[in-house]
Amino acid sequence: MHHESNRPFLAKRMEQAEEEGELAYAEALRQRDADYTRLALSCADVPAALRERGGAYLRQAARAGEPEAMLRYADGQAFDVRDGYAYLSSPDFDPWRREAPVMLQRALAMGRPEAVHLLYAAYGSDDGLLSSLVPNDPESARAYQMLAVRMQGAGGPRLLGRFDVVKPTPEQWRRAIERSAEWHQRHFGSRRIDSARALDGLAPLHDPLGSSNIQGEPAAFCDRAGNASRD
Repeated sequence: MHHESNRPFLAKRMEQAEEEGELAYAEALRQRDADYTRLALSCADVPAALRERGGAYLRQAARAGEPEAMLRYADGQAFDVRDGYAYLSSPDFDPWRREAPVMLQRALAMGRPEAVHLLYAAYGSDDGLLSSLVPNDPESARAYQMLAVRMQGAGGPRLLGRFDVVKPTPEQWRRAIERSAEWHQRHFGSRRIDSARALDGLAPLHDPLGSSNIQGEPAAFCDRAGNASRD
């Protein structure tokens, strides 16, 4: 009952947002919870055989250039990690390892703000399939963090400050700042984007707040949602 188990975490984050005066963010979290509940209801009757093909359909859509599918596929959501390491023997795993980093860079080039969050997590942590695939790099991690700050304003560091990376050197910091400014102009036209959008853009398949990505538990296709609606 994945959705229900995350509700205390979600409630705490909403309460914190309200206490800090971030009412729009708190409302976005409530909307995410409602979206996920609707997904659970719609998934309850999806045949198991169709759910089992979810990963293949996701890859197909991602390779065709569908932006959200590209993000989810790059994030490793084609695999269900709840059964241990069975995904390592999947014939789709090696293609994903080759395609995921490139796919995520393509999503960034398309101006998808969610890609910034995923790239920061990938370079700055080892949580989740994508983060385990991409070697930690303090300069790149800080560059994507600074890009988030430029895009999102004061909310960026709080939203993206969950990951522990090796402290960059002063020279790496300098290059990270330069890279973030270049990326902000190239991929986003120096636009400011709402601080919650980087996480909310992947709703509703992620659990509330996208914590499945942070905790290394990608959501399965309709399976958890369907179970949540029946529990």
